[in-house]
Amino acid sequence: MLQSATLALAAFAGLAAAPLAAAHADFAPIDTNVCGVNWYYCPRDPGCKTYTMSVHAMNVHTDSYPHVEMDALKAGDQITVQASGVTTIEKVPTAGSYRIYGLDGKNVATGILSDTMNITYNSRTLQYDFVLTIPFVLDADNFDAAKKWTEWTLDVFQEKSGSDEGMCVEFADAEYLKYEEAKPDPPFVDLCVDNGDGTFKEQTIKISDTVTPKTLHAIAAPACTASPCDLKWNWCPRDPGCKTYTMNVATVETDVSGAKTVKAGDGFTVIVRGTTSMEKVPIAGSYRIYALTGGNVATGVLTDVLKIDRGTFVMTIPFTASENCFDTSKNWFEFGIDVFQAKSGSDEGMCIEITNPTYNAYEAATLSPPFVTDCDMTSFPFKDTRPKGTPEVTHDVTCKFVR
Repeated sequence: MLQSATLALAAFAGLAAAPLAAAHADFAPIDTNVCGVNWYYCPRDPGCKTYTMSVHAMNVHTDSYPHVEMDALKAGDQITVQASGVTTIEKVPTAGSYRIYGLDGKNVATGILSDTMNITYNSRTLQYDFVLTIPFVLDADNFDAAKKWTEWTLDVFQEKSGSDEGMCVEFADAEYLKYEEAKPDPPFVDLCVDNGDGTFKEQTIKISDTVTPKTLHAIAAPACTASPCDLKWNWCPRDPGCKTYTMNVATVETDVSGAKTVKAGDGFTVIVRGTTSMEKVPIAGSYRIYALTGGNVATGVLTDVLKIDRGTFVMTIPFTASENCFDTSKNWFEFGIDVFQAKSGSDEGMCIEITNPTYNAYEAATLSPPFVTDCDMTSFPFKDTRPKGTPEVTHDVTCKFVR
């Protein structure tokens, strides 16, 4: 948070006093599919001396994407945070509560611990283990778009009215972390050291992954470190419909549910991001996946795959690669994604082609028909450049093999 951690002492109205009670729910482990998340105890938080929860593991999951970089999240995306570790409290306090703060210190979400926390006695370690699982939805307060910052804070209270702080943890992307580390005042420090057993010692320590004990933690995300595959994307060559495009593609990501090679039968999830002049998803809109040898591999309606938010779009299309996407004798692989804004496949909004390097090189080397677009695709809205056309530009696809 940009504001002081003393916000943790603000009142949490409406929660009545109640005796301690055991948590009534079990929480399944979640996997992290939000990439590039860093966490640390809240900087300069004087309430750290009452912390009772030592975090040993942290995971962050979103149902809004197969996987996503933290700095690519947006308002409206769903997030689940799961923290687990050791605590000195034996039961979940029924009067306990939590808050999720934004960059500006405003509340993004609130709730009660009895709905989100489980505490069990560990007979092996003779300690009490906790699991805290909190789902919430990001809002505009979690972002500074101009500075490319994404951040949220989780604050846990053990007593009514938001008192007796049990833990406070901040989550930040790389850009916001750099800002925190670089600013000279206030310093990027914790006022306590985590002993690992649910107790904390008052001591000023730098927030860093180079100190002992480590106070800055990067969350591992297996979905983001899967084996890479090599694919390219370009605008559909020689498409006269480019002059009506309303979607300007910035990035293309592809998850392939294969082993180490792309082959027929593999499941693809293609995520296309960019900007658009459309204000909402057209109800009659549709998409088609074309194959290398012609014909449709998949079709569907835009309302199932496209999200538009204040001039930006994310399109997530799952399909299965057919044999028609391949020419194995030449080591070619290709498919196209065509978007239509009106019924009956009319009013083209976007068309891109995704290929392996071999087919891309063949297209680039072929003189007739030339590897060009019928519009200048470097400046949106796109202008017709026929009859000569504009040379194609090839872009890398962020591609990974996943299970």
